[in-house]
Amino acid sequence: MGGGGRDFMPAKVNGFDRIKAYHGKTLMGFMDLKETGEIAWVGVHPKHRRQGVATAMFRHAQELGLNPQHSTALSDEARQWANSCPA
Repeated sequence: MGGGGRDFMPAKVNGFDRIKAYHGKTLMGFMDLKETGEIAWVGVHPKHRRQGVATAMFRHAQELGLNPQHSTALSDEARQWANSCPA
């Protein structure tokens, strides 16, 4: 069980470490990390954005020892998140 009533489900998917964030049975978002820990993809459902879901997944990846690192190739929105959630 994660913070804020969130549940996290880690898995291996196509060579990535994937973290999914749920609230009850509702999937709120997911994060894929490369073997190096670099974040390959983060997706959060629009109605759950700006609520700390991606940051909570990042912190959960840290707790699992996955060494998450922000990519250097970022969209503007991702850059804003990376600046607010330092590694």
